[in-house]
Amino acid sequence: MKDPFERRERPRRARRCCSRSPRRSLVVVVRARVPDRRSRIVGVVLTLPLIIMLHEAGHFVDRQATGMKVTEFFVGFGPRIWSFQRGETEYGVKAVLARRLLQASSA
Repeated sequence: MKDPFERRERPRRARRCCSRSPRRSLVVVVRARVPDRRSRIVGVVLTLPLIIMLHEAGHFVDRQATGMKVTEFFVGFGPRIWSFQRGETEYGVKAVLARRLLQASSA
């Protein structure tokens, strides 16, 4: 009967042709793809206004569907930089891109 605590030698695997192990090269690839602090900040600064705009666009579509008159839909607040009018609604961009403005009134 064999001793269950006897140490057995494992068979050796054939070495790969490259000098790095697969685990080490995976770590290098993962580390290379992690953005630095500036990239993350820029990503948030660009993504957050887009998310807010999509949220406000949902209010816009909802108000138009229920028959409310929407007079303004602007990206940002403060002084007006650029705008155009289509139908009853004025669309545009304002100076500070921190929020969205949706001006509506009952028809």
